[in-house]
Amino acid sequence: MKIYRAILLSIGAFALVIFIARSYGLNKVHKKRIHPLLSQIETLSFSEQIETWQNTVSAPHFKIYENTNGHLVYKINNQELLLSDAVDGNEPAYLFSIIKESERVNYLLSQIITNNKIEDKVIISSPYRNVLMNIRNLRPRWLTTISPNELFLSILLSKVFLASLAPLKSEILLLDKNIIDPEWISEIPWQEIKRRDKFVITSEATNIPIKLSRIRLH
Repeated sequence: MKIYRAILLSIGAFALVIFIARSYGLNKVHKKRIHPLLSQIETLSFSEQIETWQNTVSAPHFKIYENTNGHLVYKINNQELLLSDAVDGNEPAYLFSIIKESERVNYLLSQIITNNKIEDKVIISSPYRNVLMNIRNLRPRWLTTISPNELFLSILLSKVFLASLAPLKSEILLLDKNIIDPEWISEIPWQEIKRRDKFVITSEATNIPIKLSRIRLH
């Protein structure tokens, strides 16, 4: 009987801790960020195809990396093109996905952004948490997306009803297979994403089981 009583007390204590922690998370006030791009983001769509964003209202999505010559590049039809030649500051927004990690990638991207005065027009994503953390620390004015690590932790917390404690530091969730594993989509705590009023950039084909502020990704 003592063993059973101890088990029941342990279960009760655990449930109480979960309840208190969940209540704390739900009552925590998440200050909504004020940013020029966030005020118009729902009218945007992003595309990797040059002909799409040059001839329509779509904005460019560049998947970038540092090449062996030390330049930031992106690929079109397997051809490496210089990012500095493609960014002129005239587009309404720019989505930069850093798909390879390197020591100078943040520095090189910073040069292009500041030279073209597009600090309030950029969204930066990456599968690498440290890349995004460095940008948030050094360039807090720039918008970044939720990192895979943050999203995975939010999924784990949701399994024990603590998604409200998830450290979702950014305002935007980018659902791109180069950033987020497609198998995670059904596991994402969508109610929490909606509760915190996050924006989601995704293709129309992606099945999201809840209505959200959604930006189209071509």
